[in-house]
Formats: sequence, structure tokens, C-alpha cells
Amino acid sequence: MAIGKRIRFFRTLKNLTQKELGLKLRYPERAADVRVAQYESETRVPKEDTIERLSYIFDVSIFLTSFDPEVIVKFIFVPVSPSGTGKTFNSLMISFLASIYTMVSL
Repeated sequence: MAIGKRIRFFRTLKNLTQKELGLKLRYPERAADVRVAQYESETRVPKEDTIERLSYIFDVSIFLTSFDPEVIVKFIFVPVSPSGTGKTFNSLMISFLASIYTMVSL
């Protein structure tokens, strides 16, 4: 899956508009939605520091950009607190996904 589709997928999963995501990426309000639309349509490719910020905003590890998010989403966005309001990653999930990543990249 291309980077633009991944950005749209995770943005939608987090219930963010393009403008909201652009503002979280620290773009000026007048250009925030335009920049995200460019990334999603792949008319512009995000720089490495932008990808790092996206991974923080989406609460995913950068190495997960190698995977199809439709396959991994069930592992990533599982609440760890009983109330369902906790952080999305726990160490077991990270270890599991890291081992899959290692096997796939061999």
C-alpha cells in the first residue's frame, strides 16, 4: 500500500479531518488541509521528519509503514486498559510485530 493510502487510512481511523491532521503536523491553518491532501494523493511525498511526526500522531511505529495497515490494524488499535481509553501499544504487541517484521525483511 502506498504512503498516501496509509496516511488516509490512519487519518480516517483516528477520525481526523485533513485540516486537523495538517494542524497537528504544525502546518499553517491556511495550508494544513492542502498539504495533507497532497500527501494522500501522492502529488507530494512527506519528508522523513514528517513521517516521524505522523507515526507519533497515529501512535504507530515507523517500521509499520512497510506493512499493509488493513492487516495490522487489529494489532495496533487494541486498547490496553479495561475501560478502552488506554494507550494503543503494549510491549507484547510491539515484540510480536517486530518479530514479524524481522521475518518478512529477511
